[in-house]
Amino acid sequence: MSTEQRPKRSSFGVPSASPHFFTGASNIVLTQPTFNVADNIILSTLPNHSIERLREIADWLSSINFRTVQLDTHSKSTGGTGQWFLRSSEFQRWTSGQNDTLWVVGTPGTGKTILSAIVVDYLSNEFQANAGVAVVLGYFRYADAYAPFDILASLVKQLVELSPQLPPYVEEIYDEHKRKATRLSESGMLRLFAALTQHFTKVYVVLDALDEAPDLCKARILGGLLSLPIALFITSRPLDLTSVLPMNTVKVVLDTQTTGDIRLVASKSLDDIPRLHRLLKGDDLLRSHILDRLTVKSRGMFLTVTLQVEALSKCNTKNSLRNAAERLPSDLDDIYMDALRRIQDQEKDDADVAIRAIVWLTHALRSLKTIELQHALAISSDRKEFNDDDLIPTELLVSLCCGLVVIDEESEIVRLAHYTAYDFFKRHAPAYFQQPKTYITSKCIDYLSTFNFKDLAGADKRTLYNFLQRGNFLKYAYTYWGYHAHSCYDEDGPPKVVTELILGIPKYPFLVQPRAGWPIVEDFWPCHLAAFFGLIDVLPLTEGLQYWRTSRKRTPLILAAEQGHVEIVEYILSQGGVNVNAMDVSGRTALHEATLYSHEAIVRLLLSHRGLDINIKSRPGRTVLHEACRVGHEAIFRMLLSHPGVDVNAEGKSGRTALHEAAEMGHIVIIKELLSLPDIGVTAKDTFGNTALDEAIRYGREPVVKLLSDTCIYIEGQPTVVI
Repeated sequence: MSTEQRPKRSSFGVPSASPHFFTGASNIVLTQPTFNVADNIILSTLPNHSIERLREIADWLSSINFRTVQLDTHSKSTGGTGQWFLRSSEFQRWTSGQNDTLWVVGTPGTGKTILSAIVVDYLSNEFQANAGVAVVLGYFRYADAYAPFDILASLVKQLVELSPQLPPYVEEIYDEHKRKATRLSESGMLRLFAALTQHFTKVYVVLDALDEAPDLCKARILGGLLSLPIALFITSRPLDLTSVLPMNTVKVVLDTQTTGDIRLVASKSLDDIPRLHRLLKGDDLLRSHILDRLTVKSRGMFLTVTLQVEALSKCNTKNSLRNAAERLPSDLDDIYMDALRRIQDQEKDDADVAIRAIVWLTHALRSLKTIELQHALAISSDRKEFNDDDLIPTELLVSLCCGLVVIDEESEIVRLAHYTAYDFFKRHAPAYFQQPKTYITSKCIDYLSTFNFKDLAGADKRTLYNFLQRGNFLKYAYTYWGYHAHSCYDEDGPPKVVTELILGIPKYPFLVQPRAGWPIVEDFWPCHLAAFFGLIDVLPLTEGLQYWRTSRKRTPLILAAEQGHVEIVEYILSQGGVNVNAMDVSGRTALHEATLYSHEAIVRLLLSHRGLDINIKSRPGRTVLHEACRVGHEAIFRMLLSHPGVDVNAEGKSGRTALHEAAEMGHIVIIKELLSLPDIGVTAKDTFGNTALDEAIRYGREPVVKLLSDTCIYIEGQPTVVI
């Protein structure tokens, strides 16, 4: 194997595919996995596994399928577009391995997502016959707030699916977690990704619309991926990523290069509308003039072309077409306002359907399937039964929305044409719809009521699952009504139906996803629902605020602390008689939850409460200081550290201290502050004989290794490097 073909090593000097994948199973370590090398492809020593087994593991890793997004997106591309980019020297150097990171930057609507799909399609076809090359992808969408874990898990899933054979350690990881009903951590998922890359001679990773990810997500995703031996392709709006991306990153700014592509798209769009096709047939001069106007007015935005052609679609003479082309707006807000006016000029019932569809797509908390939107639009407050005859046909629905709504055929997702449309309708809600958040909340509850949801009080998981299958919109309405209710405080507060629902179900079957394991049903009383969703108007109307617990022993205070509802926490603490140290079935207190979820204001509130025990250990054996050192929230860490009575050397499960946790996670600032304490146990060993330095080496935390090695403290024995 040549030097170029060897699996790269991480910047920490240990193989990227190293250490410890099993959270909560400290005695399981991968030691020297064996691989065969054949035709430059690294193969597992195990025989072929069944497709069923692979699918079982892949689906366990992630339920996200970015391939369907890619297929949907590529199917919407116009033939011949993007070829200028594939021929560019920047792209050719990236594919040949001369640089590892290629960053395409463009303003909204300049075709970045289509270009990403074209790149994936090109790479997949180019290397189709080479099983040693993997092409994996991730899409950030405004309607789906993916966490770094979600993106990593999907990328790992794709690598597993593309592996020539299923690596044995992947099965070991799956079997161990399935047996314990746990899941990989984010760091464990990253290490698994690193291990899987060693089965390929080249791994291309395509990330589209990075700008739509939260800042923390951007940093964590890029920080993790850039430590791996991959070729990374990114698209985004103009961002400052200089502190995150490598110095040798090649940047391509979309500008006039796309003019030819825009003209191709405009030409196809004119042909796709029968009325315009007939008007322009045989009149090459007028066609060329219209294409010129569309190209100029687009200002480099493909999205603009689509909406402008839609605006021309009602013209019925050549003169009206020529005049309309001259009046086309070029500012994106003006284009959206023009489309909104066309919607409002329709028949009243048609306009109402289109506006309500836009409201749903703007304010939904996740992407909606087409059938879900159809059901949402068919909800009636007057009737107590649902009829499929009330569903609006999808073709009619799209037509009524005047180009603002599109359907992705592969995934059956319906969405606004672009995230700039989402931004526009968020900003201009009063111009077309009053109190959209209250409307959506009411409709979710109306839909639940239509199917007699109140009869499910005290239901088990099987009964709840069966209920959620009865209506296509039930899963969404059940999952999100409370979050929508909380958002109503941006308007006039939650509608009356919220209070009626909460007080009307004494044992609400709340489906929760624990940090480890599979979803379970937890019985919530009204006080728990109000606290969880932050409904301060409803909470005083409930009973048992101080002492009632869910079936998992969670109190209203624990729930409010987890969700970050400062006003709710203040109210509960002001009532008196509250056990601030109450623990749930996992041994976690309200302070544990606030720390784990980085709710700084709530941590401050709880620390100021008399009687707080800061050293309580959860069932995993962690104090809140342990958790802060794992999370890495420096402000919370300092608040805990300055609290009277905090035990900085408290031993958790397996004898681990806060310093062990910080060293494993690589939080260098926190480690420096711990080392400044006179009584910190730098050489403390856990039950396996590992010090904090051992943990830093084990997890490849190079700066931490250097810091701990330079403390000039004698450490007994030699650090154990486990690979």
